[in-house]
Amino acid sequence: MLFNSPITSSPVIYGNSLFFAGHDGYVYALNIYKHEVPASIFLYYVLAIIVIIIVAIVVVSQVRKKHRKKGKK
Repeated sequence: MLFNSPITSSPVIYGNSLFFAGHDGYVYALNIYKHEVPASIFLYYVLAIIVIIIVAIVVVSQVRKKHRKKGKK
């Protein structure tokens, strides 16, 4: 079985990808030119965690800059 649950949405093509949702609540993306199975859902979790860490670092650095400017006044 390629997917964990039945497809519950209409497919949408954007760029080179075909997107659709499954009954399990996940959104799947397939490259329409490569005939490959989708990557593991854990890959998406890892990528999401990396993005969250990067955003947190940017936010913390911006807050530190504001506090430094207030201290110099």
